[in-house]
Amino acid sequence: MKITFVIEGGKELDANLMTLGKRVHDKVIRRSVREGQKPMLDACKRSALSIVGGEMGSLLAKTLVIKTPRKQYPGKYSLNVQHISISAARKRKRKITIKQSGGKKLTVSGLWYTSKSGRKTYIPAAIEYGHMSGGTFVPPMPYMRQAAEATQNESMRIFADELRKGLLREAIVARSR
Repeated sequence: MKITFVIEGGKELDANLMTLGKRVHDKVIRRSVREGQKPMLDACKRSALSIVGGEMGSLLAKTLVIKTPRKQYPGKYSLNVQHISISAARKRKRKITIKQSGGKKLTVSGLWYTSKSGRKTYIPAAIEYGHMSGGTFVPPMPYMRQAAEATQNESMRIFADELRKGLLREAIVARSR
């Protein structure tokens, strides 16, 4: 799921920011976008804990982070709220354990579940969109969609506030030089 914000007057704003220099321009925009994503990250974590719950909800909440997409295009600034792998979470010193329940042995590698037949399933997607389990359909538990939709306006407001603060901060720094 992707939420996109379109800013009116973006080209004029971009041109004015470039007068401060490309490095400052990128720093102000990236910081603003990151701050704007924080409410969504917090809401997604709370949602995973409350909607999914249990060990799986805890695992999903611990692996949610704000991350830059691999490919960035000039003039586009985006960050994603997404899951990182278990190994990456361990490198970040986040303690992650998966306890076996009911005596069943599950083969879990990161956020992927491997069935006895060898079929791999991405756990967050299966929970978000629903999945088949033992021949019955398990309904979706949309913990990410609800959080994203609920925080969209707040994220945009925070982005605009942070952008304004960053511009003022950089203008004061530029004046003092």
